[in-house]
Amino acid sequence: NGPLNAEICDLLRQKGCNPLGMKGNDVFLCQKHFAQNEKGEPVDLGFVGEVNHVKTKLIKKALAEGFTPVLSPVAADEHDHTYNTNADVAAGAVASALRARRLVYLCDVPGLLSDPKNPESLISTLRASEVADLKARQVITSGMLPKVDSAVKALDEGVHRVHFVHGRQPHSTLLEIFTDKGIGTEIING
Repeated sequence: NGPLNAEICDLLRQKGCNPLGMKGNDVFLCQKHFAQNEKGEPVDLGFVGEVNHVKTKLIKKALAEGFTPVLSPVAADEHDHTYNTNADVAAGAVASALRARRLVYLCDVPGLLSDPKNPESLISTLRASEVADLKARQVITSGMLPKVDSAVKALDEGVHRVHFVHGRQPHSTLLEIFTDKGIGTEIING
């Protein structure tokens, strides 16, 4: 495990949690990811991978033993080459593989905003079918794209609800899930 994984585990321990740092390349299998240029041609990004399998037995074992798994977003391919993966996409893959009811993304914004420059324009509930239009109108751009795309994929693969909440707001996950109105953005199927 890398230093960031260990730091996250230490912070969780300080809050009374029982974390278990797990190497992503022990849990994730991937294939090399290629981006596309404006012409639709593949672009080699180097050691960037796309998760295509999650070894859920390792995660379930850690959970059964009372641990909170902390996974690094690193994956190995079939030849044991190591690749970086997008952490949001990896989280979505884990939620799908575990058939989680909910997936929560901690963000540096309150959730999805209809006007990215206006923090008061929070979209409380969004249907997955509305995402394409928001992307086309460039309401969803840059760093939110992989989060939203992985959220929609997770919903397609059986996750019931996906939430985006501000990671610096105390108790944001609880306020989002256990209140009628919520404080972030909830994405549902439909």
